Amino acid sequence: MSSALSNHSKPVNFLAFANEQEGRRYLRNLPAELGELQEILEVAERKKLCKLVVRSNATLDGINKVFIEHGRNVAIFHYAGHTGPEGLLLESTSGEARLAHAEGLARFLGRQGSLQLVVLNGCSTRPQVAELLESGVPSVVATARPIVDEVAREFAVTFYSQLAAGRNLRDAFELARERVKAGRGTNPRDLVAVAAFAAEEIADDRGFPWELRTRPGAERAERLSLPELAGDPLFGLPELKEGQWLPPSPYRHLQRFTRNEAAVFFGRGHAIRALYDLTASPSSRPVILYSGPTGVGKSSVLDAGLTPRLETTHEVLYLRRDGLLGLLSTLLHGLSCDPDVRTTDLNHLWLEREQTTGRPLVVVLDQAEEAFTRPWGSSPAQEVAELVGAVRGLFADPARAPRGKLIL
Repeated sequence: MSSALSNHSKPVNFLAFANEQEGRRYLRNLPAELGELQEILEVAERKKLCKLVVRSNATLDGINKVFIEHGRNVAIFHYAGHTGPEGLLLESTSGEARLAHAEGLARFLGRQGSLQLVVLNGCSTRPQVAELLESGVPSVVATARPIVDEVAREFAVTFYSQLAAGRNLRDAFELARERVKAGRGTNPRDLVAVAAFAAEEIADDRGFPWELRTRPGAERAERLSLPELAGDPLFGLPELKEGQWLPPSPYRHLQRFTRNEAAVFFGRGHAIRALYDLTASPSSRPVILYSGPTGVGKSSVLDAGLTPRLETTHEVLYLRRDGLLGLLSTLLHGLSCDPDVRTTDLNHLWLEREQTTGRPLVVVLDQAEEAFTRPWGSSPAQEVAELVGAVRGLFADPARAPRGKLIL
């Protein structure tokens, strides 16, 4: 999956809307959705995060012309209007609805090289998802049932507000879903446009009409954000406090950058963004492995790039493996304020720290590879096994696990 855009271009967000011009099928909330999304994305456009293209009375020829003009840069295609299992119901010059057949449209969209996401914000669009993914579209947001157009508007407004704020696709989707649940509840009868469902469809997540599906092998698309696509990966992240980490000299030569040199650490924005999103996301795994060859700057990214930005919302503990202690004991000693700590209760130390600060604790345990290059104890396997066993117990029960994460 490629996320490359043409040189010196911003990602294009293409919004296509089609409505019945008269009669009972007119979607009265569709103009409101268009107006609010346009307002949100125009702000993002002024911040140079994207270029916005809108077709308010979308026809098949009109959609084709947009992709001819902007096809190398269209990152998101959003459609709102009447749909069905067979395709999208677009407008036409004659005034009648015209069907854009799902199979042909999927193949057309799959050939747009920079397209990362298709949003089908209409009724019962799930049957079109498989064809879109098989045709090469990385990610698709679709609906399992007919939906109330007012609820569709709420979902879309929250989703694009989060994208414009710098969230990645997956986090923006999850936040939009929770926003709808918070306002409407979790009963599908309050979200969809029909009244009768089987009892098993009333279950919480299974009853929620929207879903985000990703093509196997293209999972990275879910972590993409407008800032990353626009070449400004640090947009929206907490800013460094002015002058707080301004060192007397910006030159480190062969030494690693630390949080004391954060203000002069440049050029690793994409790595910082990816790590920040993984660490701050409530939906990501609790243990993150950041790996790479020796000397590429992993420690600098973690200490000078990531931790100063996390500290506005998290408690952060940066540790480097002590060769005299090994991985687990380094972690235990770092969590305890007492250098003579003897406890091996990792759960107690971690949860106590979070309770004291009231914030999620993120622990960065750097130089973990030295367990293999400079092993402690009888073998590298023993040292790693001790850490894995303790960490597995720490995060085994999500209901009792810490809110923070461990980065190795």
